[in-house]
Amino acid sequence: MMMALKRLGAVAVVAVTAALPAVPAKAAGSYGPGYCEAADGKYWHGLPTWSGGYGPMRISEGPGDNAYKYGSQPKGINIIPTEWPQSRVTVLGQGLPDDGWVSPETNAAIYMPGGGYLKYGVREWGINLVWSAAPVYEWRIVPHECGQRIFNLTRGAYLVGQMQYGVDWGWGQFEEWEG
Repeated sequence: MMMALKRLGAVAVVAVTAALPAVPAKAAGSYGPGYCEAADGKYWHGLPTWSGGYGPMRISEGPGDNAYKYGSQPKGINIIPTEWPQSRVTVLGQGLPDDGWVSPETNAAIYMPGGGYLKYGVREWGINLVWSAAPVYEWRIVPHECGQRIFNLTRGAYLVGQMQYGVDWGWGQFEEWEG
């Protein structure tokens, strides 16, 4: 893994390159250059890579992005689509001070205001996620040239888009995934 760190005032900018599993390329089609497989819902954008930081939780789906926030819905976990400025998700790195870098090897907790910390848990409808009042450090945020990959250590799978009920998410690997 190679890492470059550049400090700008009080903000650290980090670029990471790591050997990640190969993902079959898709044709750019009508999305043009820079499409980067966005339509498959496997890449996220906006999650901070420093502990205590916040940002939107957006998933790539074609030429636009969908962001998410806490909100009531009839089935599944109470997460709803929103415009990205309304999505404010906080990431905490286990054992890190505020502003500590959340590396791909750091266990992280993901907090969504109104709901709590996201945690793997079985439910009748939608993706198997539940809320926790305390941080649950079961996530890894892995940078990728197309965005971010979010891995759940308890489930042993990546968080990806597309579910039949509730929020439009599921679990999977990168070559195939289940809903």
